[in-house]
Amino acid sequence: APPTSMPTNSNLPQYITIINSIARGGGAEFDEPDSYQSKARAWILQQDLPTSQSLSLEEEIAQLYALACLYYNTYAVSNAWTDKEYTTGNVIPGWISDNGWLGDPKQVCNWYGLTCTFVGLVQAIKLDRNGLTGFIPPELALLHPSLKIIDLFQNNVHNRGDIGNSFLGELVNLEELFYGSTYFEHSGGIPTELGNLKKLRELDFSYTFYDGPLNGDIFKDMTELKYLSIGGSSFNSTIPDEIVQLPKLEFFFAGLAGLKGDLEFIAKMPSIREIWIDNNPGFAGSLIPSTIGQAKSLTSFSAAGCGLEGPLPTEIGELRDMKQLWLYDNKLTGKIPTQIVMMFKIEKLQLEKNLLTGDMPAALCEKKARRTTFVELEADCDGEITCPETCCTCCGEVCVTKSEDD
Repeated sequence: APPTSMPTNSNLPQYITIINSIARGGGAEFDEPDSYQSKARAWILQQDLPTSQSLSLEEEIAQLYALACLYYNTYAVSNAWTDKEYTTGNVIPGWISDNGWLGDPKQVCNWYGLTCTFVGLVQAIKLDRNGLTGFIPPELALLHPSLKIIDLFQNNVHNRGDIGNSFLGELVNLEELFYGSTYFEHSGGIPTELGNLKKLRELDFSYTFYDGPLNGDIFKDMTELKYLSIGGSSFNSTIPDEIVQLPKLEFFFAGLAGLKGDLEFIAKMPSIREIWIDNNPGFAGSLIPSTIGQAKSLTSFSAAGCGLEGPLPTEIGELRDMKQLWLYDNKLTGKIPTQIVMMFKIEKLQLEKNLLTGDMPAALCEKKARRTTFVELEADCDGEITCPETCCTCCGEVCVTKSEDD
């Protein structure tokens, strides 16, 4: 870590005044010399600032202080999850890459994972899969004037409760926010403060620990949102209309999310291209509605392991742009409709582990023989479905295991 000895600098009083003015704890956080805030302040007090004519001293100190807080609080810092993974006496590893960090402040825009505006304000932090631990400090909100992108995907950070989550709502200029596969935790469902992020285009908090019903009010003003990934949590909730009606939403991923209700929402999503809602047993007993044919823009749909019942509607053939359709491990009945061949662009079709009967439509087998991009056709051809060996690529429950392994 960088040294923390105090330099002799005539500007120190001014530095200290600025830092105290932005301290979220009113300065009390500096009473503990080993706090991450104290370490961040000590580092700044070593620097010869300002380093840029484009930024004011206040802007530069706020930016450097936020970044130093991030580094000191996530580099080899313990939390409840690292305590389980690394037993007493074992050293917690630091970041996988920290090139440049807390080096020359003139080079801040070259620090690993950062990109800046032309005047030198940080606009993107991309530290995904980088071995961060501890928790993401709320001081990161000091970057709100310029910060547009945060990517913290797959790090062992543990942000808990309102204190650990609410600051995200201060980052009002964010357009992309990714913190899936982390240990962000909130027992009241999705933090309501996320509703302040009205400029978001992409949002991923999948496989975090957000438990509680989905609150539609959080999403009602996210009219620019195109990508939403919320799987791997326990919402025990229907999909709110505010999500369904988002005008630009194209990608909705919500597998293993404790969702329930029916599938009528699909036809009401105005711009949707991909929906993955696998392994949501709360959909058990639901039918695939005939209205699914109205979702003309749909190219990829996955509802495996949801306990869906009833026949495949003939209207499924109206999904002309469909490329990937995964409906395996359900309780679908009846015959595979011949209209399915009208999915002209189909590449992967998995219908195994259902209660379907009869013949695989000959026209579908002919399509597969003609199109090299049609690479997967799976059904219960080891049981109630008759399918030529040259047509189906896998038969029966073994295909489900293969899909899960993939």
